[in-house]
This record gives sequence, C-alpha cells and structure tokens, in this order.
Amino acid sequence: MKTKKRRDALSAFKEANRLIEMERNGGRWIAKDRPHKNKKKYCRKDSKKELSRMIDGSSFVLYHSFC
Repeated sequence: MKTKKRRDALSAFKEANRLIEMERNGGRWIAKDRPHKNKKKYCRKDSKKELSRMIDGSSFVLYHSFC
C-alpha cells in the first residue's frame, strides 16, 4: 500500500512538471539533451534544406515549370 501511494505521488509530480514545461515552451516539447552535431562535418541534408528554401521564394520555379 505504501509503494502505491508513493507511485501516485511521483506520477502526479511528473505530470505537473510536464505541464509546467509545456507552458514555458509554448505548448511543445524541447529536448534537454541533444546529441552533439559536428559543425565541420559536411551535411547533405542541411544543404538541401537551404536550397529548397531559396528555390521556394524565387521566380526560378515559375520559369522552370513553363519552359
């Protein structure tokens, strides 16, 4: 019986902490411990993401689709 009360108290504490953190971060989760990312290493994914952002706002897409 004692362990059940303890578990209930811990789960209530964890739930309250989650709600506080969600309010603090605008309703979304933010990772506390992220894996280290090497800045010098070439990352194709990042370069492709930048390219797609550049193309989305340009007139190249319209020109390319009509030719």
